Amino acid sequence: MGVRFGTQAMELTAETVSKTEKDATGIADVVRFLATMVQMNREKPEVKAFAAALDAMKLTTDARTTTLTISLPTAEMEQMFKAGSKHGAAKKI
Repeated sequence: MGVRFGTQAMELTAETVSKTEKDATGIADVVRFLATMVQMNREKPEVKAFAAALDAMKLTTDARTTTLTISLPTAEMEQMFKAGSKHGAAKKI
């Protein structure tokens, strides 16, 4: 897994290696399902930016490897964190 912070966007890349090709396809299917669940709630301010990023996510399988890449503009990422903290998602320690 890797995160790259650029001046315009943050890019998250995650990669899994499964025991079988079928398992890799199953992981991709679960990620697509979860993305759909988020996208169905895109009218909510706290998930709007993330839902838009999921629209453009890159999800591939190659044999036993599943790769996911999500790019989120920096301004939208900041808005998402602010919205989350307003709803109690972030807590001070």
